[in-house]
Amino acid sequence: MSTAAEVIRSQINPMVLMSLGASELVSSEANEGRPALAFWARILPFNAKGKRMSRPAKMRVCIELTPADLYDITVVHSKAGEYGVHFEMEGVGAEDLNRVLLSLDSDGDRE
Repeated sequence: MSTAAEVIRSQINPMVLMSLGASELVSSEANEGRPALAFWARILPFNAKGKRMSRPAKMRVCIELTPADLYDITVVHSKAGEYGVHFEMEGVGAEDLNRVLLSLDSDGDRE
């Protein structure tokens, strides 16, 4: 992994990666050649009614380092051969990175 990807990885709690079922962590380049960390995660997708489904789907997570020293997070999924954005957030600080990643797979509901 590149130095930037290693820094991004070091700011993510290992338990957060485990809870997402993260695998195949790689150094990547995102928009405009910015350094990024990308990995596969198992995330509960939304159904047509906006509710979480009970079975996780494999999605690609990309955490991009911006010139402002913040992170842009994009999660992409594939359904029937078509790609769509599941989640996108810009300007995430290092202090919020773990919370945002955990929220990818949870609505915060307690049923």
